[in-house]
Amino acid sequence: MALQNLKAEMRRKGITQAQVAKSLGMSENNFCLKCNERIPMTVDEAKAIRERFMPEFRLDYLLASDGDVPTKRQRADAAVESFIERAFEHEDDPLRFMEAEELRAKARAVDPEHVIKVIG
Repeated sequence: MALQNLKAEMRRKGITQAQVAKSLGMSENNFCLKCNERIPMTVDEAKAIRERFMPEFRLDYLLASDGDVPTKRQRADAAVESFIERAFEHEDDPLRFMEAEELRAKARAVDPEHVIKVIG
């Protein structure tokens, strides 16, 4: 078992395990064990990784175990949701809600690979 999404996104962004481990104040080996689910990652550690290195992704996506590998559509939906959360973070305006719903609908109509390339 492993946190494949976290590892894949680190590779895509050129982030090393050593960099993440250092930012968390732990050894690279300890972080490696956490990525491979040999020892548990704490909620605070997961949040810190997301905030420092990958704020565009949702925690549930980054922490999906390889037993739960998301489909391309699920990855695309997660990227869209993350984008919407950031774009409309502090908006309670009903028009913004409608805009977000339109964006979701349009993204669902597009090939998931294209959505992933454009958004995340």
